[in-house]
Amino acid sequence: MKSLTLFFAFIFTLFAHAYAQPPLGIITGNLNICIGDTSTLHDATPGGTWSSSNPAVATIGSATGLVTGISMGTTTIYYATTLIGTASAIDTVYPAPSPILGTMTICAGAATTLTDATSGGTWSSSSPAIGTIGSSSGIVTGIAAGTDTITYAMGCKVKAVVTVNPLPSLITGPLNICVGNTAVFTDTITGGTWSSTPVTVATIGSSSGVVTGITAGAATITYTLPAGCSRTVAITVNPLPCNTDISSFTGNIFPEIFPNPGTNDFTVTQQPGAFHTLTIINQMGQALKVQQLNSKQTTADVKNLPPGLYYIFLKGEGDYKVLKFLKE
Repeated sequence: MKSLTLFFAFIFTLFAHAYAQPPLGIITGNLNICIGDTSTLHDATPGGTWSSSNPAVATIGSATGLVTGISMGTTTIYYATTLIGTASAIDTVYPAPSPILGTMTICAGAATTLTDATSGGTWSSSSPAIGTIGSSSGIVTGIAAGTDTITYAMGCKVKAVVTVNPLPSLITGPLNICVGNTAVFTDTITGGTWSSTPVTVATIGSSSGVVTGITAGAATITYTLPAGCSRTVAITVNPLPCNTDISSFTGNIFPEIFPNPGTNDFTVTQQPGAFHTLTIINQMGQALKVQQLNSKQTTADVKNLPPGLYYIFLKGEGDYKVLKFLKE
C-alpha cells in the first residue's frame, strides 16, 4: 500500500511540472521616451505579440517591441502569449523642446546667441574645436571653419547645425600713404572683395586691392570673403608734402619704367630677380594684364590699351612696388 501511494505521488509530481504555467512575464526596457525617439522593450517569454493601447501616443512593432514616441501622453504596452496570458506596462512619452532659434551661420571668432522657447534646458556642442556654447547662456562662439551640431536637452533633446565660416588671413600693406599716391593691399585667401571707408579719404579697387590716397585723414580698409566674413585694417593718409614710402614694404628696391609717358609699350628695369610678375591695373582697380618679368629688363605691350593713367604692380618674394604709367 505504501509503495502504491509513493507511485501516485510521483506521477502527480510529473504532471504538475509538465502542465504548470510559468509566471506572467515582466516587460523590461525604457518606458520613458521623447517624441520622435525610439526604445526597444523586452519580455523573457518568447513568441508573444506587442501592442499599444494608444497608437496616437506611441506605436510598437508587434514582433520587434520597438516603441516610437508620437505625441505627449501615456499608453499601455501589452505583451500577449498563448501560454501565460498578457503582461502590460505604462509607457510615457514626453515632449521635445521647441525648435532652436537663432543665427545658424557665423564667422570664426564671432559669437551669436541661440534660444529655445522651452526654458530650463542645457546647451552642448558636438565639436568644441569648431564652436563652443555656454551651457546655460546659449552663446555660440566660432572657433574654426566647419559645422557643429548644437544640442538643447531637458531630458528630451532638440538639435541644430551651426556653420562656422573662415576669416580672411591678416591683411598686409602699408598703414601710412600719401595724398595722391597708391599702395597695394593683399590677403593670402583669394576671392574676396576690398572696400574702403570713407571713400573721401581713400579708395580701393574692389578686386585689385590698390589703395589711392584722396585727402588727409583716417580710413578703414576691409577685405570680405564671399561667405561674409571680413577683416579690417586702419590706415592713415598723410597730407603733402609727404615722405612716407607707400610703394614698398621694404623700400630697398627701386625699379623704373621707360618711356613714361608711352604709346605702344614700356620697359621695366629692375635689380636682377627682385620682382617676378607685372600687373597692369586701370583706375577702376581692374587687372588688365599679367606678365612674367625677366631678370633685369622686360617690355610690356600696351598698344591696345586706351589712353589714360595706369598702375603697374610689380610683385616679388616678400616685396612689391606700384608705379604709375601714362598711356598717350
